[in-house]
Amino acid sequence: MKNLPRKKLAYVAHYYPYIGGYGNRVISQLKFLSKYFDIYFYYFLKKNGDCIEISHLVKQERCVSGLTVSRSSSEMADLPGTIRTLGANRFFECMQNTLFKGMPFSISVFYSEKAKKALEEEIKHAEVDNIWAYWAAAGALCADIPAKKKVLDYCDSGYSLFSSFENEESRPIHKLLFALEKTLYRGFERRLSKSFARVAYISESDLKTSGIQCHGAIVLPNIRAVNAFPTAKKKGGLIMSGRWDYYPNKLALEFAKRDIFPLLKGISITVLGAGNCGKIGGAKYLGTVRHYSHAIANAKVFLAPIKCGAGIQNKVLDALEAGVPVVTSNFVKQEIDPAAECAAIIPCETPEEYAEKIIQLMGDSGKAAALGKIAMAFYTKKYAHAEKSYIMSLKWFVGDGAK
Repeated sequence: MKNLPRKKLAYVAHYYPYIGGYGNRVISQLKFLSKYFDIYFYYFLKKNGDCIEISHLVKQERCVSGLTVSRSSSEMADLPGTIRTLGANRFFECMQNTLFKGMPFSISVFYSEKAKKALEEEIKHAEVDNIWAYWAAAGALCADIPAKKKVLDYCDSGYSLFSSFENEESRPIHKLLFALEKTLYRGFERRLSKSFARVAYISESDLKTSGIQCHGAIVLPNIRAVNAFPTAKKKGGLIMSGRWDYYPNKLALEFAKRDIFPLLKGISITVLGAGNCGKIGGAKYLGTVRHYSHAIANAKVFLAPIKCGAGIQNKVLDALEAGVPVVTSNFVKQEIDPAAECAAIIPCETPEEYAEKIIQLMGDSGKAAALGKIAMAFYTKKYAHAEKSYIMSLKWFVGDGAK
C-alpha cells in the first residue's frame, strides 16, 4: 500500500526562536510536531544574533513581509479577542515610554489587519491543513484563519502574570495599572480560546487561574532534554541565572543585590544571563555564556529569590537536573513542588533566611551533594518525561502516529 502524504502544519510564533528563554519551548514543540507533520514556520519579528537554527525541523520558514505587531490605534483589527484599552492607546504608550519606563506594562495585544491578511495568504498558498499558534499575538492573528485543526499554546497566563505583579507592587498607580492589565488579559484569553479547538498552558496553576473551563483546555509542560547537564566532579560557588530584562527576574536580582549578597561575605557569587544587570557588588557577572550547562552544573548552590511570575521557572528545573540544590522563594516552591516532596528546593522568605541556608550549604559539601542527588531524582520523576503528556493530550491532533 502506497504511503499517504504527511499532513501540513503552520506553526506561527511572534519571533524566531532564540537560545534560552521561551525559545526552548518553541524548539521542543517543533521537534515533537515534526515527527507527525511537515511544518511551515511563520514568524514576524526579525532574527537576531542569538537564534537557534531550525531548518532541520521545518519544511519551510518564513518571516512574513510586513507582518508586525502594532499598538497603533489606526491599525487595530476588529477580529475576535482584540482588546481595546479604556482610553487612547497612544496615551498609554506615551505613559509607558516616559513615566513608567522600564515597567512591564503591555496594556494589551494589538495587531494590524495587514499582518493578519499577509499570514492568511501565506498559509493558503502553502495549502496548510492545521495551525499551531504560539502565544497571544500569534493566536490573535490566527483566530479567524480556517483550518481543520487549531491549537493555541498560550504558554503562561497573562492574567496569572499580572496578578502576581499586582501582589508585589505597593505604589498605588502601578498597582492600578497592573489590575487593569490583568483584567484585559483575562478577557482576551477567554475570548481567544473560542477560536481554537484546544488551548494549552504550561502549568496546572496557569490553567486554573486563566478561568478557561472548557473541554479544550489542556496542560503542555516544556519537553526538556534528558541528561542535558554534565556531571561536575568539583562544585564551586553560588549562581543565579535568567534574562534580566524580564520583570520577575529583574525584581529577584535587585532583591538579591540589595538584601542577600551583602550577607554572604567570602562566598563566590556568579550571575549569568542577558540583559542589563546594573552594578553587582560582591558578584561576578558573566552575561550570556557559551557553555551554560557546565556553568550551572559546576555550582554548589542555585539562588532564585523570585516572588512573582507565571508558568514554570525553567532556570530552577535546569539547576535540579544538574544536581544543584535551589534556595528560592515560597512562590517558586509552590509552583514547582506544591506537595513539598523535594528537600533540595529550599523555600525562604527573609534575606536572613536566604543567607543562612546558602551559608550552611556552602560550608557543608556532603549535604549539598546529597541534596543534589535528591534534586536530580525529583526532576527525573516529575519533569523528564513531558513528551508523554504531549502524546496523551494531542493524539486527536497528530493522529494515529501517536502511540
